[in-house]
Amino acid sequence: MHTTTFNREDYSFDEWPIFELGLDRISARRFWATVLQFADADSAESVHFRPHCGDDCLWCMLDGAEHQMVPPPAEFRKGLLGMGRELLAGNKWREQIWCVSAILTRRSLRGRLVVERNGKSIAWIGECSPPGTNAAIILSRDVNASAP
Repeated sequence: MHTTTFNREDYSFDEWPIFELGLDRISARRFWATVLQFADADSAESVHFRPHCGDDCLWCMLDGAEHQMVPPPAEFRKGLLGMGRELLAGNKWREQIWCVSAILTRRSLRGRLVVERNGKSIAWIGECSPPGTNAAIILSRDVNASAP
């Protein structure tokens, strides 16, 4: 399972990252870093991104209950799903190879995302369902990870 680490370069210099979401890779990476940062601040157990669910496409689980997060605009959702897959896979080539093989095998993609901020590391285990109209990413806090 591949690990992708988000560090200071993925955040703005403010306490809470503010950035303009675009179709570029940098802002898509910042989107995922920001979502996980907010989820960590809220002590969320998991984060769910299901682009096919319209404005209810992004939520986190807190104490067993769903809490909606502000969804990204519809025109960015497909790209954000692709970047999420790429981050879980480790790079664009691995993500593309997985997409082709997943069509045949229906195998999910698994990876690990680590957010490093203010001297601590929070790990999330991610799973992306095979490509298709109901593709989704679920990120669950890695309770077995040790933080420095």
